[in-house]
Amino acid sequence: MMRFNSLLSFLLALVLICGSTAANATNDFIQIQESGWKTQSSTLVQMSLNQQPGSETWMAVETRAASEGKAEEVQFRPATEAEIAQNGQNAYRFILNAEGGVVFQSNNIISVPGGSGSRFNLGEVNSGPFASYRLYLWWMINQKHSIRVLYAPLSVSTSFTPSQDILFDQVNFLAGRSIDAFYKFNSYRVSYIYHFDPVGKFLFRAGFTAKIRDAGIQIKDPTLSAGTGSTSDIGFVPLLNVGARYLLNDAVYIDFDMDALAGPVGRAVDASLRAGYQISPNWAAEAGYRVVEGGADVAQVYNFAWFNYVFVGVSGRY
Repeated sequence: MMRFNSLLSFLLALVLICGSTAANATNDFIQIQESGWKTQSSTLVQMSLNQQPGSETWMAVETRAASEGKAEEVQFRPATEAEIAQNGQNAYRFILNAEGGVVFQSNNIISVPGGSGSRFNLGEVNSGPFASYRLYLWWMINQKHSIRVLYAPLSVSTSFTPSQDILFDQVNFLAGRSIDAFYKFNSYRVSYIYHFDPVGKFLFRAGFTAKIRDAGIQIKDPTLSAGTGSTSDIGFVPLLNVGARYLLNDAVYIDFDMDALAGPVGRAVDASLRAGYQISPNWAAEAGYRVVEGGADVAQVYNFAWFNYVFVGVSGRY
């Protein structure tokens, strides 16, 4: 737990430092285009708004004419909300991310009740792969603020024959008899995310996440009518969110995102690294890796798990 606390503190500090720097720094795009620029002696010929490839930031593209009237200079800068409204662009827009792939469980250690039940590891019984998918919906309120909703179901079903007796939920499962195990950890989240000003080709963000977890574990002996033990829990978990996007070029980007928090009885980490290709202004294809790790050690249940996801997805902007 100390390791995850240290990692989270470092990432939060990095985002805050970069955000503070961004507030006073000049965007690299502007710095390059304004080299030797004489705004006092130029006239605005045309301005258009474009969404920065692979990001949620709108850029104003200005074509300016020198004193003799020849349009030959172009300036890029972040657009203001007023400019977006005046030019007919809608600042209130949606981004839908859909992804699917496979998930492997490196560890999934379970004990019910937490102190007196037998401890066993579903990750050693069957590591996968299992099918997985999740859906994100972003509401971009404006350039700085957004709301993100996530639906992320996760379930694992497997059968195994224990080499030792297992006491689970006051039911004794005998060694040498095949039993069925079912594990679910569905996640529903709403996040508020603040987007910092661009720092060169980096886009940093940070916020807070409200998570509802729907967790359940069931062990069953299919040959016995009374041979079933189960536990379930629906609860609220607050998390911190940090993220960063790097624009390799006009079409390719790399994105890091993490919801995480640690406390006295447990922790939760959901971190992903993905690469994206902007197919068109509204559509992008993505592929990446995600790790979901954490759990709780309480009287009712002991459960700590580590899941590894490999996924592909699409991102559409509306």
